Amino acid sequence: MPSTKSFSRIVGEKSRNVVWFASDCLTDSRREDYVKEMQKYIDVDVYGSCGNRRCYPSQSFTCYSEILKNYRFYLSFENAICTDYVTEKFFNAFNFDIVPVVMGALDYSLLIPKNSFINALHYPEPKMLAETLLKIASNNSEYIEFLKNKALFKAFLDPWMCRLCDRLHSYTEESILKDVEKWFFGDADCKEWNNTLRTYTDKRRSKKVLPLSLLHTQSDRYGNVSIRSHQREVALSRSSYSCDPYWLNPSHVTLHKFHLANFERSSRPLRVVTDKHFMPRSEIGL
Repeated sequence: MPSTKSFSRIVGEKSRNVVWFASDCLTDSRREDYVKEMQKYIDVDVYGSCGNRRCYPSQSFTCYSEILKNYRFYLSFENAICTDYVTEKFFNAFNFDIVPVVMGALDYSLLIPKNSFINALHYPEPKMLAETLLKIASNNSEYIEFLKNKALFKAFLDPWMCRLCDRLHSYTEESILKDVEKWFFGDADCKEWNNTLRTYTDKRRSKKVLPLSLLHTQSDRYGNVSIRSHQREVALSRSSYSCDPYWLNPSHVTLHKFHLANFERSSRPLRVVTDKHFMPRSEIGL
């Protein structure tokens, strides 16, 4: 049923462009890096633990209704970009007059029309997305079309726990999963936004190599080596190989004959697998 809302009035009340609610500030998708880069080109206000703005009661309808009416775009960025993974971040926007900007590996067009949301995965460069949002925001007719298309849908809380319980007690067809790890991790085909390469890369199997021009090395008299890429650094020593969890993947970095393999970011420092021995400084050009 067509909406009877006065979209011109709704748009007239909006004074800000982008809003993001986030409390998980170190994610597998690296959405936090993407947003930080976006902020160079468009205003993005961040509510929650990852920003300096607060809304009370937290995550309540009152909170969202009071805040979202002032913004044109809502960042529905998932903490992991994995096949079919979608959370309330996407559905939250459907009960408010705001256009969702999604980041996830779901085929969103299966749920809603393509012209009712904007997919950040189509914009590997945050600057490109920012420019697109500014262009839409400057054209009230185009922006209102997004709102009208989205207004055809509403989000409701599904009693999924009850339905899951019912299925567990009534589903009789047997299904055997031989490799849970492959199904949960490998088949998920997870990606992350790579700040150095300025694109989305495969989180587990990326084979891209950082250009040597982006790497700066330094060693001390004990043979310890630090490799710096922009503002992130990984430190290695003869006895303990570890990396700063904020240091950006890809999984393979080649520096002359020195190889750092199997990088994966987590909330704690990770082991770094080398070619079984520490390469002498002379062999890596230090």
